[in-house]
Amino acid sequence: MGKLEGRIALITGGDSGIYHHNADETTMTKNTDTKLFHAGLARSSAIISPRSESKNKALVLEAFDTLFNKRDYAAAERYWSPNYIQHSAHIEPGRDGLFNLIKSIPPTLKYEPGMIVAEGDLVIIHGRFSGFGQPVNWIAADIVRIADGVLAEHWDVIQDEATRESSKSGLPMFGDTFGV
Repeated sequence: MGKLEGRIALITGGDSGIYHHNADETTMTKNTDTKLFHAGLARSSAIISPRSESKNKALVLEAFDTLFNKRDYAAAERYWSPNYIQHSAHIEPGRDGLFNLIKSIPPTLKYEPGMIVAEGDLVIIHGRFSGFGQPVNWIAADIVRIADGVLAEHWDVIQDEATRESSKSGLPMFGDTFGV
């Protein structure tokens, strides 16, 4: 492995301190600087509170419902940055790429949110996409970065939903029931 450059932040629960580990050091030291560093890149100038994380989760839930279920593109524009960065292999670049994909999918598309977690400016939501013209539903883990109160960047992991018969665990991939 190559040498790690920069600092990596670690937020601990004990004393709510921010510690950093310099690649050339063997110890963690408490950082009095409020800048967080992630993979050597400055990410934020402040610690995001649990209240902000709750607001970020609510923002993502509302944005997904507005676009995928209500299909209200004008309203959805206020949730997605005009400079939206798309990392999905299934979607063309930018906000327009996402909106154009949804416009091309049958109106029977349905998105069901499941588990959702947030840390800092990142939200991960586990959900089910159905009614989009494929033989099986998709189960997705969508990772969204929030910046300035809008969805700024997106990654996803998508998998065909297993049936009861094909599930080796015997459990559904999403929620408490198998999809239709």
